[in-house]
Amino acid sequence: MKIINCLKLQSEREELKLKYEQIIEEIERIQKYFIRKQKQKLEKINSDINLSNERILNNNENIERLENSITETTDSIAKLNEEKEK
Repeated sequence: MKIINCLKLQSEREELKLKYEQIIEEIERIQKYFIRKQKQKLEKINSDINLSNERILNNNENIERLENSITETTDSIAKLNEEKEK
């Protein structure tokens, strides 16, 4: 009887150990999934930041170009007005 109980306990122990290992594997799988998702989100955010920085730089260049164009046009108008008044 003791041998049967010991064998039964050992079998249950092995079964519990297997279930424990399966639970640990599932936890690790879920953790890896969420880590991967977080990495993807961070990569997307970084990509969006880089794109926004490019747009800001481009907008700043356009502002400078347009400001120069406005200054040149204003100067040309002033010169034309001077010539017109002569």
